[in-house]
Amino acid sequence: MALDHEANKGDDPDIISTDESTITVRVIPTDEEGMLARHTVSLLRKHTDKGE
Repeated sequence: MALDHEANKGDDPDIISTDESTITVRVIPTDEEGMLARHTVSLLRKHTDKGE
């Protein structure tokens, strides 16, 4: 695996491996905080809907 450090510094990197790399390394954006918040709200709604 060989990383292209310049590509990784970009504003919206997609592929950050070099052309010579034996594998392709991609950056996949996530919203972990948002997902955690949505799951928390869902659980709280289920809890309050049961009258607990």
